[in-house]
Amino acid sequence: MNAENFSPAAFEFHSGDADAARQLADTLEAQILAEVGKAARARFREIVAALNAVGHRLMPFGAATDGTEEAKDYSDPNQCALWLGIEVAVSAGYRDVRFEGGWGEPKT
Repeated sequence: MNAENFSPAAFEFHSGDADAARQLADTLEAQILAEVGKAARARFREIVAALNAVGHRLMPFGAATDGTEEAKDYSDPNQCALWLGIEVAVSAGYRDVRFEGGWGEPKT
């Protein structure tokens, strides 16, 4: 992620345009999620491996995304013995709000 793309000047470029500021904040969220999610998912897999080393039989379940991953132990095909999941959330905003004096606040 290039932090310069999200400098105060990059946001201020959209001064008064709440939708454009929101779009830039959404891009920032997505880029942070990609980096943080990658690290979190890597650690999650290490933990799954450690649990499997002590007797669980966790396997990846479903499609992983930047911010989510699941593993389930179906040693018994009729019952999930153990389920693990992670969800990483990232939020960002910059004067795009419709309150608190943000650019999106209705003018009166």
